[in-house]
Amino acid sequence: MSLSRWLRGHPLLSAVVLATALVLAAPRNVGAELAYVANFRSSTVSVIDTTTRQVSMTLPVPGAPSGPVALAVAPNGGALYVARSERPKGAVSRIDAATNQFGPTVAVGDDPFALAVSGDGRTLYAANFSAGTVSVIDIATFKEAASIAPGNGPDGIALADQGDRAYVTLFQGNSVAVIDTKRNTATQTIPVGKGPIGIVRVGAHLYVANSGDNSLSVVDLAAGKVTATIPVGETPVQIAATVDGGTLYVTQQAGNSVAVVDTAAKKITAAIGVGTAPFGVALADGGRSLYVTNRAADSVSIIDTATNAVVGTVPVGSAPFAVAVTSGAAPSGGGCHCAIVGAPAAEPAQLLVLLPPLLLWGAGRRRRRS
Repeated sequence: MSLSRWLRGHPLLSAVVLATALVLAAPRNVGAELAYVANFRSSTVSVIDTTTRQVSMTLPVPGAPSGPVALAVAPNGGALYVARSERPKGAVSRIDAATNQFGPTVAVGDDPFALAVSGDGRTLYAANFSAGTVSVIDIATFKEAASIAPGNGPDGIALADQGDRAYVTLFQGNSVAVIDTKRNTATQTIPVGKGPIGIVRVGAHLYVANSGDNSLSVVDLAAGKVTATIPVGETPVQIAATVDGGTLYVTQQAGNSVAVVDTAAKKITAAIGVGTAPFGVALADGGRSLYVTNRAADSVSIIDTATNAVVGTVPVGSAPFAVAVTSGAAPSGGGCHCAIVGAPAAEPAQLLVLLPPLLLWGAGRRRRRS
């Protein structure tokens, strides 16, 4: 007896099978945003589904010790780049977005603490803290094309829209170096506060987190100098900016909190308590959610930016540093600072028929009797 004839004789079971088939035929949800977390001590990258707010997979970083500390995503969504603070030299590895497999690795300077990808997706920059250099990596060949020495303790990077300038915080130099990326040469140094780490560019201004004097420096790029200083909480380290640049979120490592800064008013409007030693920060869900790594709590705090309340805490690996949030649908071309990493491609719907074992056993008995 054929399966179709058998099902016609069992209308109730046919309905169950059809419902099961329709559920299984549904395409995968590939539109969700994903948050990637670099776990320094456990040498892994955690992947958080921002819809479920759970870790969906954990990617072991090859090599021991590998110490992942920084992340960057390719503009076209094809890859994730991971900075590894190894000795005697640091390294940067590429993860293929389609396979979640680690690809080539390039040696850079000691302690690469920050990464940035050019808007055209052709060049990757690594700030090597202990080496005092910035590595310029040709992404096509995945080799170091140049090494720039901007000053002592490069610790953060921001890029100009046109890609002709890179701005690098110099932790030990209490300044920001301006690099001409066409000539791969440092052309200017702008004094800021003490121990600068995180840096973001918002239009014609840079905002720099000064961990040594609990402040943000506001740098006017046209004037080439600090034009304002915003007091914040204890040990500011990293910054995330809203798309319109009106609000900054600053992790305050010693204060176990995130400062919310109004850039027009140049002041803190709120402080949000999170886990212990917050470090990395990234916006998600169109700016409605904020993801914060808690370095000493092995977790990520999720903040609702409308209410400035923590709405979730996700356990991750040991000593999470960086977090990067990428959209669930990779753009078709370069220039968009969003990507999907580790999510499968859309699959065509397939009709699968699953029958409970007891039903299959019963059908078999009837076949043997006939």
